[in-house]
Amino acid sequence: MNKSILYSFIFLTFSMLSYGQSLETNLDVYGRYLPDNSIELLIVPEKKSILQLAFQQGIIIERAENDSGFQTLAEIKVYDEAQWNQLIDNEKDGSDTKSQLELSKIFYEGIVNPDESHISFEQGVADLKKVKQKEDMQFLFLLLTAHSNYKVMHALGLAFTDKDIQKGKTYKYRAKLKAPSKVYKLKAPVAVIEAKKKNEDYKNYFFVRQDDQKLHFYWKEIPDINGYDIERSEYAKNNFKKLNKAPVYKLYAIKNQTESGVGFTDENLENYKKYTYRFYGYSIFGERIKLFEMSTFSVDRTPPPVPLLLKPEHATPEKVKLQWKMDKIPPDFKGFVVARAHQNRGKYEILHKRLLPKTARSFIDTQFDKNLRNYYIVQALDTAGNISSSPPFAVVLIDTIPPAKPKFDKITVDKKGIVKIEITPNKEKDLMGYRIFRSNSPKHEFSAIDEAFVEAGSGAEIQTKFTDTISLNSLTKKVYYRVKALDFHYNQSDFSDIYHIKRPDTIPPVTPVFRKVKSYKDRIELHFALGRPEDTKNTLLYRKLKTAKKWKKIAEFKSTDSVFFDKDVQPGNTYYYKMRSVDENTLYSPFSVVVFAKTADNGLLPEIADIKITQKNGEVVLSWKYPRKQKDTYFVIYRQLPGGKLKQYKRVSNTKFEDKLSNKGQYIYAVRAYHKTGKQSKLSKQLKINY
Repeated sequence: MNKSILYSFIFLTFSMLSYGQSLETNLDVYGRYLPDNSIELLIVPEKKSILQLAFQQGIIIERAENDSGFQTLAEIKVYDEAQWNQLIDNEKDGSDTKSQLELSKIFYEGIVNPDESHISFEQGVADLKKVKQKEDMQFLFLLLTAHSNYKVMHALGLAFTDKDIQKGKTYKYRAKLKAPSKVYKLKAPVAVIEAKKKNEDYKNYFFVRQDDQKLHFYWKEIPDINGYDIERSEYAKNNFKKLNKAPVYKLYAIKNQTESGVGFTDENLENYKKYTYRFYGYSIFGERIKLFEMSTFSVDRTPPPVPLLLKPEHATPEKVKLQWKMDKIPPDFKGFVVARAHQNRGKYEILHKRLLPKTARSFIDTQFDKNLRNYYIVQALDTAGNISSSPPFAVVLIDTIPPAKPKFDKITVDKKGIVKIEITPNKEKDLMGYRIFRSNSPKHEFSAIDEAFVEAGSGAEIQTKFTDTISLNSLTKKVYYRVKALDFHYNQSDFSDIYHIKRPDTIPPVTPVFRKVKSYKDRIELHFALGRPEDTKNTLLYRKLKTAKKWKKIAEFKSTDSVFFDKDVQPGNTYYYKMRSVDENTLYSPFSVVVFAKTADNGLLPEIADIKITQKNGEVVLSWKYPRKQKDTYFVIYRQLPGGKLKQYKRVSNTKFEDKLSNKGQYIYAVRAYHKTGKQSKLSKQLKINY
């Protein structure tokens, strides 16, 4: 395929894709109110192709007042050749304006009439990239040059002055191309401008940081200002000189802030010599505006050499001696400071009221804390207030008195083997903490299992509660603990007294065994063997009748018991028995083998008990109690009339009987229990009543 056709196809395809994507761009409008009661407007295209269309067809400016709709205000276009030449000729030779006009005209012609003769289809895309880069640079330089001079913007057809305004009113402006773009969808942002003079104050925008022979300036980016100049003068001499060769632009944004800023550093200054600085900015209308003026100076930030603190010495019980070295003494050196703290990185307190002289090389501290650690630093100061500090150095105090022997408050253990240890706090002020020891025998060596210490001067509470975990599967039944107390000089107390705990038992007791069972008509005799006393706390005996479903606990035994007499029995009944043991950890053994025994039967039913009789107005009430009444048991009432004999009288199924007397005299009553099998009880005692 012919290469020219190929490249034409690429260009056509790219153009179609770009157009189809409906890319958006702005045609921005900027404005300002002038004291002569007019508003100056600038039109700024974002894209080179939009600028080309503006040069070719022109721009329409629209205006709206208050809530009214937009109406065409003016149509502006670039100067023709004659207008360009006349404008340039009217300017003074060598002036900035003339140079800017000439340079802008060259850039303008390069954009309107691009030179494509050098494009080589043999070189392909590389040549296209070079052309694109050149055109972008022309576009950039044209805008920079134009914005430096309002006359240039007028000549390029990008500026307009609205003189038909009323002071105090607010106007809205927007711009559009006379011919639409085939590539971009053009947006027209609205500029809102009030016909009112504004007094701008930028003093809160500018900041300075003083440094050694340097001043670091920073200022927040000011809207509609493009590029800054900085001038410096010796204080009160008005000999200002520009410090920057080219305008300073925004180079970075402040991290984690929404506003961006601009910075400049002035170096090689004389410390403490006062200078005056002026800051200028270039407005979008090409004016150089004075923004702010300040006077300041650089300061000495170089600290003195670091003192070399030698090892502090506990010279006497009441004195700590400090010595240090410092060979080179700078001319602006002022003196020394000695400070002390109870922690390496703690709060250091100065130990003297006045600054030590520059000749000092030693210091005696008599106010140190004998119960805490003491760290020292030596600092060197110069006349500017700069400080250098030696590394902290701790003094080793002479202390051979250990803490008192500690005591355990209590030690407990749960079923899982978690041990809670509590120590009665010692009263020593220099107490650093405790170290816990453990052993499986009081005769064996104790091993350290835990410790907790505080840092001197930290104010932290000394730990007196510890947690340990012991094994449940061990042949030793007890665990033994001891504790030592330590002070900040690492003196150790004597061992505490030994405290022991029983290891939690996870093995249930041995199952008890019935050895012999004997039965009598009024009791059952049980003989049994129980587990060892150290493994068994109690043994529980359960009983039930043959026909019963539930077992009932009837007795508890100690491990030394071996026989039990069950006297709460009835003749002819069969009783079942079983046992189980429990230890101190509430672990139960399995139930024993069930045994049973039957009491001898004498053929009699149980006797009637607690029989009572009452009479009122000839009505007799007879009541009694009968133990373990069965379903087929009934009662026969015996009665003797006055002058007669005791005979069977009535039959009832419950334990209460009512009778009506008719004749006067003495009556006798009695009750006997019967069963359908023919068994009967003895006759109850006879009760007499008179009527």
